[in-house]
Amino acid sequence: MKSKIETTLSRICTCLKESVPIFISKLSKVLQITYKKRLEEVTMRNYNITNPAVLDELEKISVEINAKREEIVHSIALLANDKENYDVNGIVTNEELFNIRLEFVDLAVKTFYGAESKLLLEEWANKLGEYAIVRGATLPAILPVTNQYRRVIWELIEKMSEENGLLPETIFKSSLILNGIVDRAANTFSVAFVKHHEKKINETNDFIKEMSAPIVPISKGIAVLPLVGHLDEERSAVLMDTTVNQIVDHQLDVIFIDLSGVSVIDTYVARRLSDVMKLLKILGITPILSGLRPEMSQTIVSLGIDLKAFKVVSNLKQALIDYGVCKDIR
Repeated sequence: MKSKIETTLSRICTCLKESVPIFISKLSKVLQITYKKRLEEVTMRNYNITNPAVLDELEKISVEINAKREEIVHSIALLANDKENYDVNGIVTNEELFNIRLEFVDLAVKTFYGAESKLLLEEWANKLGEYAIVRGATLPAILPVTNQYRRVIWELIEKMSEENGLLPETIFKSSLILNGIVDRAANTFSVAFVKHHEKKINETNDFIKEMSAPIVPISKGIAVLPLVGHLDEERSAVLMDTTVNQIVDHQLDVIFIDLSGVSVIDTYVARRLSDVMKLLKILGITPILSGLRPEMSQTIVSLGIDLKAFKVVSNLKQALIDYGVCKDIR
């Protein structure tokens, strides 16, 4: 026979089995009601909506948009004359672009339901901006497509109004909501596009700067650094940072810094050049200046930099002859 304790425990377990699912079900309903109420409060605050009937119709609009999300994206592609992303049978060939557009429609659904997210909109805009930059698209080519979102979704709302007789206030608020998210999307995308574009330009400029001071190995442990054009502060900074590291990486003993192609050197660049020479000597590398014109020498001397502390030759050819490496480059 069961003891009283076992009987009591058995009854408790039975009670829990029956009550817990009921409790969870009730809790779920409470949470859903609370969440919906919270969304309605957000919508009321953002668009000053106080009419429950309007909120109900806006929810129906969001449900309809969600149900036809893929159809909306296909319509947008058609209006944008997006032939390169579809095959002859109308099947999507660019899944990435299709999904990006689908994400915006999902954002529209959330907005009509009162759950607009600035963070999600920024993430979407950044994704589209990066997509456009990688493929060489321009801002004037992309921005007009945002109006297609407005047009297609608005046509869906008009159709709902014709079939179900939406309240005038609902139609007005729908216009505010739709125009709001499309305009914010266009603005956010433009900012993201410009940022991605600037990043790309900066990366290209950095590459050009690095390539503007190339290390040219001519023999074991010996290389030439030919500098051409105008040496400004940015290029001299690259010379100080990137180029010195490259010289060390090449395990050089001697580096010829040829200035014959440099148009002018100001006081800032002269000091930078002197710093580079001193740093190379500390690292055990012999820097040799060539192609130093009289006016450049005057600038360097006027700064109190002693050229006698460095090896200076009139031209690169003579320097290479002196070091016996001419035969390696003929």
